[in-house]
Formats: sequence, C-alpha cells, structure tokens
Amino acid sequence: MIPVAAHRQYVFFGICAVVAIERGVELLVSRRHERALAARGGAVVREPLFPWMVVLHAGMLVAAVVEAALRPPPPAWVAVVAGGALAVAVALRIWTLATLGASWSVHVTAFADPRARAVATGGPYQVVRHPNYLAVIIELAALPLIGGAVVTAVAATVANALVLRARIPREEAELSRSAVWREAVAPRGRLLPRWHDLARAKVRTAGAR
Repeated sequence: MIPVAAHRQYVFFGICAVVAIERGVELLVSRRHERALAARGGAVVREPLFPWMVVLHAGMLVAAVVEAALRPPPPAWVAVVAGGALAVAVALRIWTLATLGASWSVHVTAFADPRARAVATGGPYQVVRHPNYLAVIIELAALPLIGGAVVTAVAATVANALVLRARIPREEAELSRSAVWREAVAPRGRLLPRWHDLARAKVRTAGAR
C-alpha cells in the first residue's frame, strides 16, 4: 500500500504535469492567434523580459517538484487552501481567455491603427484591468504550496512581481492608444476589483437576466 504522504506527492506531481501541458497548449494557441492578429495589422512587441517570463513559469514547475520531493508534505489544511486558490486562479484564467477569444496572446501586440484592436470589455474586464495577471499571481503562489514548496512559492511570487512591474506599463502603453480601452477598461482597478465596479457588474448581470 502506498503511504498517504507518497500518495499526496504523486497527486501534486500530477497537478504540475497537467499545468505544464496546459502551458504548452497555450503557447500553440497564442501563435495561432498572433497570425490572425498580424492579418489585422497587429505586430508583436519585442520585450527583453519575455524570455525571463518563460524561464519563470517553467522554472517554477521544476523547482516546485524538486522542493516537494525533498520536503515532507504540508499540513492537509494548507494543501486544501492552496488547492482552492489554484482552482479559483484556473477558473479566472479560463474566463479571461474565453472573454478575449482570438485577441489573446502571450505577447504584447501593437497596432498601427488603434481602431483595429479588438478590446474586451465584458467578463472579468468589467471589474479589473488585468484579470489574467491576477490569475497568474495567485497560481504562482498557490501551486507550489500544494506540495509544500514554500521557497519556490515565495521566489516565484517575488520574481513575477518584478516582471509585471515592467510588463504591465508596457502593455498599457499600447492598450491606451485605443479610445475604447481608455473609456471602458482603464478606469478599473489594475489587479484588484474596486467595490463600485463589482456593484455595477452585479447590476448589469442582473439586468441581463
């Protein structure tokens, strides 16, 4: 019989494997979307930090597995809370990507004509400017903690904060060229919803029923 501790480790390794596969699929989908965006006049913005973003996400998965293999499993309540947070992050990420549709890409895209940019104003964008980054922040902290990889969770969170500090202003500089984005999305909180935006979104949802 497999010990409970070993069983929990295997479950964690399986979760990491699923996330790794999902990241690979995302890259393939992103490339397809970028070709469609290019047909509309979109061009990928060259970002010196982008390779480090890839290293961060891939490195987090590897480091989490290695650290979890070297540590005893965390208390069950920690794994449950972290697992719940990861589930919320995944749900938010799926909602965000579904809202963006073919406009989503892992790269920042620039348009010579800002009117050619399709701006998402529904879904989570009703309450926050960058729901996908919020999902990533939660994920990078929660996933390692499921396996007790505390050092990885802290290191990944700090590294991600440094990356987003440079990435978000660059992305917003491009988005702000669109009048639709400036009027409908820019007033929202950058990463955390504001109470009045949540209230308005609730009213709009109730009115649509």
